[in-house]
Amino acid sequence: MAALEEVEVTGVTSSHLEYKSTMTRNRGPLKAVGIDFLRKHNTCLHHTNDYSNSSLIVRRGQEFQLKLNFSRDLKDQDKITLQLSIGEKPKQSSGTLLSLNARSGQAVNRWCATISQTNGKECLVVVTSPADAVVGKYQLSVKTGPNIYQPEKSFIYILFNPWCKADSVFMPDEAERAEYVLNDTGYIYVGSAKNIHGRPWNFGQFEENVLDCCVYLLDKSKLKPNVRKDPVIISRSMSALVNANDDAGVLFGNWSGRYSGGTSPLAWTGSAPILQQYYKNKRTVNFGQCWVFSGVLTTVMRSLGIPARSVSNFASAHDTEENLKVDIYLNEKGEKVEDLTSDSIWNFHVWNEAWMKRPDLPKGFDGWQAIDATPQEQSQVPESSVGCVTVGRACSACLCWLWNETVFPLRLFAERPVCPVSFHRDGSQIPDSGS
Repeated sequence: MAALEEVEVTGVTSSHLEYKSTMTRNRGPLKAVGIDFLRKHNTCLHHTNDYSNSSLIVRRGQEFQLKLNFSRDLKDQDKITLQLSIGEKPKQSSGTLLSLNARSGQAVNRWCATISQTNGKECLVVVTSPADAVVGKYQLSVKTGPNIYQPEKSFIYILFNPWCKADSVFMPDEAERAEYVLNDTGYIYVGSAKNIHGRPWNFGQFEENVLDCCVYLLDKSKLKPNVRKDPVIISRSMSALVNANDDAGVLFGNWSGRYSGGTSPLAWTGSAPILQQYYKNKRTVNFGQCWVFSGVLTTVMRSLGIPARSVSNFASAHDTEENLKVDIYLNEKGEKVEDLTSDSIWNFHVWNEAWMKRPDLPKGFDGWQAIDATPQEQSQVPESSVGCVTVGRACSACLCWLWNETVFPLRLFAERPVCPVSFHRDGSQIPDSGS
């Protein structure tokens, strides 16, 4: 009988203590103790599940979910704020420091966070970024009153979104998105006009440290936050940083045929080893030529979420004087005067096209934009809409000049007439209404 009484007393006491303990835990200050980035779920919806990166990678203009864990059960009056920051000195005024109230769901710079479900000590938060959010690597923390929690792996990558209609890189065709954003292998065409062949190329935009290298290049560009959301400016900046001419960029060009102290351009078969080596050592990689520069730039663009492709041109005119002519100087024996002739026609050249809207240009020039990372000539113009080239007016001529040191050079002949010619998108000539 005594034993039975003892059990009953013990049972009552244990229940009472457990109740008191629960009440005590639920009365304490709320603290975040964990974040589940729901990586598998989010990356599948955002077409980022192929990246070899343990952090969450999502695309702008599209919601993603986070599961937050707390020290006690949630109450209606608990305040939960997600803090997102990007850059060395994030500030609210520049849009690089965001405080999102998950209780109210109030938008901040068109970012918002909303609690969609609660279950005891857990809650599910839906975060939506604007379609023109700054692209790059954000750090996440959770604030509950005076307490701030930052997980060990606290980074979220925000990329361009070709699947989002409101994003300026939106590409409507699914097959083209698969080819120009998600495809990580392909061919780059080289050779001559009569002997064209494809070089297999591993773009490798999803391989380890490639995205981190691209974000490093974004940081290295020193672009201000208000333009680090613009694909026009970013593509221009990346085409400069892929070469090493004036900014200690990724790849050093070499056309000498001598490649000691580096790798022959002919030996490269993909972009990832170049970008990985550059990111690891933070030093320029030796060596590259046009198809290598183009392959690397395609990788950088696709990794950041901008549709891109490599484009080859054969019998490619190299106009150093920017007069839309190829000038060749000959002496009286018909021999080329090398000191005077700087223009030439290359067997081939490879550059890039990137897909985006162009609000800075007249209507009709959205779509593919030509950019070139090969550093043989410093560009004097920004990226050019392919529509501007195929619809606009062009003057071209190949001229030979007879050169005598004592008299002004005389024109021998023009292979093409020096006159304006207009073209339709399909390449057919538009009749000149003035003639």
